[in-house]
Amino acid sequence: MTPSTRIIVNTIAQYCRSVITMALAFVTTRVVFRGLGVVDYGIFSVVAGLVSMLGFITNALVITTQRYISYSHGYGEKSEIHRIFVNSLFIHVVIAIVLTLALLLFKDTFVEHWLNIPAGRMGAASAVYIIMVILLALTVLEAPFRALFVARENIVFISCVEILDAVVKLTMVVMSFRIAGIDKLIAYSNVMALVMLINFIVFSVYAMLKYEECTLKIKRHDICKKYILGLTHFAGWTTVDTASAVLRSQGIAVILNNFLGAVINAAFGIAMQIKGASSFIFTSIMNAMIPQIMKAEGAGNRGKMLQLSAMMSKYSTSLMILSVFPILFELPSLLTLWLGSEPEHATMFCVFLIVAFLIDGVSLGLHVANQALGSIGPYTLTMNIPKILSLGLIWLVLEWEYSVESVMWIYLIVETMVSLYRIPFTARRAGLSMLDYTKSVVLPLVMLTMAITVCCELIIHLFDFQLRFILTYGTAVVTGIVFMWTFLLKEQEKAFIKEKLHRTSHAN
Repeated sequence: MTPSTRIIVNTIAQYCRSVITMALAFVTTRVVFRGLGVVDYGIFSVVAGLVSMLGFITNALVITTQRYISYSHGYGEKSEIHRIFVNSLFIHVVIAIVLTLALLLFKDTFVEHWLNIPAGRMGAASAVYIIMVILLALTVLEAPFRALFVARENIVFISCVEILDAVVKLTMVVMSFRIAGIDKLIAYSNVMALVMLINFIVFSVYAMLKYEECTLKIKRHDICKKYILGLTHFAGWTTVDTASAVLRSQGIAVILNNFLGAVINAAFGIAMQIKGASSFIFTSIMNAMIPQIMKAEGAGNRGKMLQLSAMMSKYSTSLMILSVFPILFELPSLLTLWLGSEPEHATMFCVFLIVAFLIDGVSLGLHVANQALGSIGPYTLTMNIPKILSLGLIWLVLEWEYSVESVMWIYLIVETMVSLYRIPFTARRAGLSMLDYTKSVVLPLVMLTMAITVCCELIIHLFDFQLRFILTYGTAVVTGIVFMWTFLLKEQEKAFIKEKLHRTSHAN
């Protein structure tokens, strides 16, 4: 299978997975929200969010392991892959143990003093905290196996597992909520942990059966200071990068909880659910293209690496604008249809989070390019210091009794600054042409956004009936597809798509 074909196959697999899991996630959220109620859902969001703040360590190590394995494939040093994996697994085991002990030690401090939990639900919140710590440990242990599948570009298997994950989760939640006499909040937390355990078993067992470099046996002579230092150094900076995003989102949740209570966390939690589910386009294309970007840099092909990075930004963001952006214009009616009622501030949170996510996508490929280059310390500090400092500003505006909207404006402005600054930063570091990137990526995305905005606004002003969102979304998608084909795609890209479609039709 050629690299371009593999990218297409993996993208389709991830896209199908994302559509299915997004649909199931929305159904699951509806069931959980109605089953738990506003207060318990807010408690779960803030407790789980506090624990998952440390999940950025797992994400950093996944990125690190995948980067080193893909890079090794690029320059042909396959003999190192086994040692990279073994040392990565050793690091993950140590981190899982340390995190579990530390979080359990400070349980009372976090739950009783940091969080604003209703007195009658303090016991349930403590139980949820312990379950979430176990879930975090399983996530850490699963990370090197998942990274191996991504580096090996076995995205189809990951997609199948994640679809199974969503189906099992929904089924078990519905079944547990029908059992009388149980605490639904604790039952839901147990379901989350059990599904994570199933994922870990599936990923680890299949990886050991399929890949010779994968093993659970960590031999003393395999542990090497060189690999540990290399992995931890890169992972350390990647941790700062992922931590800034997690600390900002979950930090906002904790700050909102302290100032406004658990009810506001329900609205913010719903918005984060929608943002996470809506990001499937980015995930689909990123997982398919990142290994190729790393391999291109490992092979010394800088031009191809930058080209793939620009394509990743352009295609992932344009498809996100096409599939998700029109939803923002009909959010109040959709939230009411979905949840039965629209939680206060949920629409506002959703709009800001998704728009910020789209703006970040304009240069997201350059983020991957800088990871491929290695030595990411200066890049990480430059891009993430504003995100970390923004939490202090958010605390101040709420302390000064500004509106909740002001919090999200800070979030959006900082995200815009960071995203746009990636372009000149990468130009200085890797020779990226700022003019070409602006003409081929930024301007077409801005024009596509404007076209869909005008389309949706016209429909909203001209029509007013119960299922108007179907007309709004359908018209916006058709308009976006026509615009993308006419203005966004280059002639060689159109020819490539036509060729693939022609081959597919003849194969069938």
